[in-house]
Amino acid sequence: MTGLSVSPMERGVIRVFALDLPARDLARLTDPTPADPSPQATVALLIGLDWLEADGFEIFDPEVLGDLRLSGYLRDGGGVAAQDLTGAAARLDAINSPVLLIYSRAFAGTGARLTPAPGVTHVATLTEDTPPVTFEKLPGASATGLTGTRTAPGAPGTNPHVTLLLALLALPLATILLGLIIYGVVK
Repeated sequence: MTGLSVSPMERGVIRVFALDLPARDLARLTDPTPADPSPQATVALLIGLDWLEADGFEIFDPEVLGDLRLSGYLRDGGGVAAQDLTGAAARLDAINSPVLLIYSRAFAGTGARLTPAPGVTHVATLTEDTPPVTFEKLPGASATGLTGTRTAPGAPGTNPHVTLLLALLALPLATILLGLIIYGVVK
């Protein structure tokens, strides 16, 4: 198999692989012992990479989905548009071995070239159905205009240096006044 490209900063892509691996290798992925390498490292090696983000993939047997089937899981749980599944639904639902779903977040925004190992068969590459982002004007009158009071340029208090100078002059004067009051009360 040639290879699959992952674009830098890719988002919303789900790659589906069928796994035809020995039972012991599948157990390392689904139920690893402390002596086994992490599923993250094993999956990375299975697709020809050195690394993979831990929360960027799923491995399961499609039989656990029952009547929902794999295409339904990808539509309802993965957010893939029904029209995108039309051509691939029959292939996806015909898989009778464990599947590996790799999401774009597994690559952490970096590009990669996937070269699946023997026993790892690419079945489909699907795109999540994400609505376009639009920015509209907010409807409320409170959403427009400025907040707070407006001061004219050059007005007192607008220059932080002037504010600091006034505070430095006022502090000794307040201390002297307080001292005179205390002296008058004590005397």
